Amino acid sequence: VLSTCAFSVFKQLAALTPEAIQSSIWCTCETSGMNTSLSEFVECQVCRVSCCRMCLDSFSGYNISSHVGTTRQVSIPDCEHNHTDTLLKIRSIAPPVLQFKEGSFDEIMSVRKDVFRVNGLEMFLFRFQCIKRGRRKWSLEYYARENNGIGQPIARLRIVLGEALQESILHNKEVKAGLLVELTCFMPAISTPLTYGKLEPCAWLYLDCNSVQQPCWCVPCEDKMMEFLVSGSGETPSPRVEVGLREDAASVLEAASLSNGSKFQPSKKRGESRRWIWANNWRDWPQSITIESKKKETHFDIEGTYQRAACRQSTNQSA
Repeated sequence: VLSTCAFSVFKQLAALTPEAIQSSIWCTCETSGMNTSLSEFVECQVCRVSCCRMCLDSFSGYNISSHVGTTRQVSIPDCEHNHTDTLLKIRSIAPPVLQFKEGSFDEIMSVRKDVFRVNGLEMFLFRFQCIKRGRRKWSLEYYARENNGIGQPIARLRIVLGEALQESILHNKEVKAGLLVELTCFMPAISTPLTYGKLEPCAWLYLDCNSVQQPCWCVPCEDKMMEFLVSGSGETPSPRVEVGLREDAASVLEAASLSNGSKFQPSKKRGESRRWIWANNWRDWPQSITIESKKKETHFDIEGTYQRAACRQSTNQSA
């Protein structure tokens, strides 16, 4: 159970969700800390990209024609899009220090004999680090540090306010607006035995703007080996075709990789030759991908049919 102090802070912040979304970034021209002078925006309901009317013609950097038929008009009054007021409200609620009482991380410690090494984390103070304004959300970060708050960080608490769970598999890709809290412990990368690579959050909790119940931590389940069948159907142009690459590019890459003095040698030693070898079917990508479990009696959330969206230049690989 979270400490009353922390829960009260999370609950107050969650109540600001509608205001946080309205005052967040809705266009690329607002990423420098400014606001657009217009109150009208166009938003794609598939990939969630949005743009103000002023940048819609030539400055947005997006292929607007690929979003035709999936967009909606969004009107936000200047008084609601004022990010300065929202920033002041968030700062007035978010304390400079967060502390958890003993037993706050018991659910996390119970996972695989405290594989995330959060034992004793309640003794540290989480100090406010920064606040960021993002697209359809605001985020705050708190860090717990050694040596009375001046040493190296040992854990991070990230608080996301707004559209916290976009395109979530667990919620059928619907947009969940509220407060998402992610806890990441750095001890596996600090103390032996060391864990290498990116550290994912070890626990998280979610609150919507109307939550009244005490939240509890959600923790990752134990790693398991599962078998799925992945099949594709239909054909669409691959990203390489869409950007104008031809077979000449593949032959040039292959020829360069054969040179003994080339920069490809280190990659070859690491077994990464596939990085410059194009598959025979590189021109086509499937229109839809179906994922299903080999065990028919068991259903997993990842199963289903995924359709390639028509949106371009707004998602990774336009897919």
